Amino acid sequence: MNKLQRFLAAATATPDAGDDATATPAASTATATPEATQATGMGELIAMGELIGSDSFHTASGQVLLVRGPDGELILRFQDFEVRNGPDLFIYLTPDPDGDVHVDGAINLSEIKATSGSVNYDVPLDVDPDSFRSAVVYCRAFSVVFATATFE
Repeated sequence: MNKLQRFLAAATATPDAGDDATATPAASTATATPEATQATGMGELIAMGELIGSDSFHTASGQVLLVRGPDGELILRFQDFEVRNGPDLFIYLTPDPDGDVHVDGAINLSEIKATSGSVNYDVPLDVDPDSFRSAVVYCRAFSVVFATATFE
């Protein structure tokens, strides 16, 4: 776990699921705020949004944060989240606020690491984080958006 991951875990009182595909969130009502993230000088909150399922079958909840770490690294953090499991799920960042992953500028970050808990995804350093308007859980096998977090 790097410094940013340790900071975010401590600031939000939840463990990082890492590579554990069945991580369970800790019992906590704490949520990350811009003030909490910036208070220690360890990172800068760029954007955040609530994860919402696309329909009554593809349910989701939790918070998504886009953070720049102290060394300039970019992290997309799914915080205290839960999303319905499905085949071929991937995490995308997209400039579309409605979560369209097929627009210019959308990037596939990774196959999903877990369907619940708190998980970090590395964001390439060569992208402009301000260009993204949402994070998406997307099923490539069936071309279905499972969940979207529109950034505020």
